[in-house]
Amino acid sequence: KMVNEGARQVCRDQRTDLYDRVLAGYEPDIVIATSHDLTTDTYTVMPSGDVSELEGLASLELLEAATRQSLDQLLASGAGVVMVEPLPNSPFDPRYCVDAASTVEECQFSVLDWPAIETPIYRSIAAQQRQVTTADLTDIVCPRLPLCDPIIDDVLVREDLDHLSLDFTRLRSPELLDRLGL
Repeated sequence: KMVNEGARQVCRDQRTDLYDRVLAGYEPDIVIATSHDLTTDTYTVMPSGDVSELEGLASLELLEAATRQSLDQLLASGAGVVMVEPLPNSPFDPRYCVDAASTVEECQFSVLDWPAIETPIYRSIAAQQRQVTTADLTDIVCPRLPLCDPIIDDVLVREDLDHLSLDFTRLRSPELLDRLGL
């Protein structure tokens, strides 16, 4: 499987910056943690820090261990954490699909086996931690699940396979903020 090592390094650098500079400098009350689901072939779990104790773990065990490791670092800052449960990923870039399609319906996609396999792990971890909660935004992003529309209320939902568009997040910000407990 092809992996974009440059993109991985950007993520590692951003994570290090978050722990070393941002959390200390801003002292946030709450951190919103997002991730993508593991069912997307090009993604893998990349734990940070010392991984020697994680070697040999199966993927879901690794996910749980890496999540706990990340949460420990976030909680050490004194912030509470909201883990956003993975959202359905589009199997294609919706921007290009909508540009090339004859109808918007051609760019809808179906989601099978939902919620994502990580969701029960995140919920279980949050149930054990007083300062941690989860947020399910699936019904905001895909209100007709198992069918996901590329456009909702005349706005493109995603800017790529897994990131929500700025216009969509602005449009739905009251719902999103409420769901995040803000």
